[in-house]
Amino acid sequence: MGNNSLQERAGNGIQQTSIANISEWFLRSFKALMVKADTGIQEALRLGTNNFGLLNAGRGNTRASQEIISVLLLNLLDFFTVGWNATQLDDCVEIIATEYYWSSQAEFKIFTLRCKKGLYGPDYGKLSSQRLLSRLEEFTAAASHAIFCN
Repeated sequence: MGNNSLQERAGNGIQQTSIANISEWFLRSFKALMVKADTGIQEALRLGTNNFGLLNAGRGNTRASQEIISVLLLNLLDFFTVGWNATQLDDCVEIIATEYYWSSQAEFKIFTLRCKKGLYGPDYGKLSSQRLLSRLEEFTAAASHAIFCN
């Protein structure tokens, strides 16, 4: 029993280090992306950036992508000077990690830039988790339409 516990802790430490390394790499490449709010989805997809699902590959959970999404959302919330409680943030992160796992870095960066520019309407410091997810759904619906109908 004691050995299993030590092995589990060692394994978790290795996995945490691996997640931290992947997260650092993902965030660096996210910040370096040369996209703007008016970049088209077709163009974003041609960039061949990684998606959130890649972070989870072989792990059997979404912890790696949730860590990245959490950092990206906190950055967005800081921009709007909005604070969410832990439940709102955790739930929103989990929904994005599981429902939008196929989203690429470029797509998500375009989405956040569009939010910051107010292209989905004004927020006046009241960006709720539901409003953010609704805007993400609007963005992905428009992106799907652009991909499949053009």
